[in-house]
Amino acid sequence: DEEAAWADLFNAVRDDNPWTSYLTEEQLQEDRTLEIFGFRVATWKADVNLGRPFAVRFGDIASIETRRRRFWVTLKSGREVVLDRYEADDLADGVRVWDPQRGTVDIGEWDIRKIEFLQAPDSNDSQSPARLHGTVKTENGSFTGFLQWNREQGLLTDAVRGREGGRYSELPFEAIRSIAPAGEKSAHLVLHDGTEVTLNDIPETAGRHRGIYVDDARFGRVSVAWEAVIGVDLTPGGPGPTYHDFPAGSNLSGSVTTASGDVLSGRLVFDLDEAETIESLDAPTGVIDYLIPFYLVSEIRPSADPYSGVTVRLRSGESLVLERAGDLDDRNGGILVFGAGAAPTYVPWAEVRGVQL
Repeated sequence: DEEAAWADLFNAVRDDNPWTSYLTEEQLQEDRTLEIFGFRVATWKADVNLGRPFAVRFGDIASIETRRRRFWVTLKSGREVVLDRYEADDLADGVRVWDPQRGTVDIGEWDIRKIEFLQAPDSNDSQSPARLHGTVKTENGSFTGFLQWNREQGLLTDAVRGREGGRYSELPFEAIRSIAPAGEKSAHLVLHDGTEVTLNDIPETAGRHRGIYVDDARFGRVSVAWEAVIGVDLTPGGPGPTYHDFPAGSNLSGSVTTASGDVLSGRLVFDLDEAETIESLDAPTGVIDYLIPFYLVSEIRPSADPYSGVTVRLRSGESLVLERAGDLDDRNGGILVFGAGAAPTYVPWAEVRGVQL
């Protein structure tokens, strides 16, 4: 009842990290400190947290295979990723299949052995429900593309729920022209026929609204917190990209400039995690989170000041200054550079001054 489009994200957590085999035991530990009233009272060594989330678009996946407590996800590039089954909620409710011969079939999670993704026949694509599309306006600019309300409702046949004049009401998105917050738990809706409706006690705004996903072509995917939304204008967008519109990813490659001025070039593994161009750089600025596929990124430049942001330059020429959070915080696992030698060079994140892709 959630992901229905190729651009939707499959979210899970990696079960292991194969890149750690290239690090020494010392590199897999970090210093921890305990401070009281600004005074350091204890220092100790601890294992680096290498647990990593995994998120790619369904259009980037060739197959998902289930084996007891693990998932094996094969990307279009042929690379396999092993995931923790118990940390993958996107399959927890099973899968619904519209089969031409058998009709609508619901398959429970534990009955699934393998899912192989295929391009839908043209007739199926033309009959699929239209996706929610529009522009989300914020004080930090506007974002336009396919939308997911509350980060899960992405079809025009989905609905906004709430109370109108004391009565429960559901209004499908296909009837709505625009939405604007009207207080902490209310929204003002303008319908296509000009009718204006204010819905109160909207369930998603009662402390549970997770914001709006926008598939903005400039950035990949943006998650806008509900409190940042000034208004949403809904516009036609059609069914969205098909499976063939997602090319296979390739290895990340480029150069890393270190604090000592050395420049290392070759294949890269960012944050001991992201190794393909289809994987994303995830970091916020304020209440807006960016999930930027690496194929859109040309440069990452951390400031020498650890309290300043990180400049991310895109291939379009646009630059963002993102916070040191997500993939850019102090827990970043560093970068592996596979150059001409047999073994890669490891660069801790604190020593990175620039990454060119």
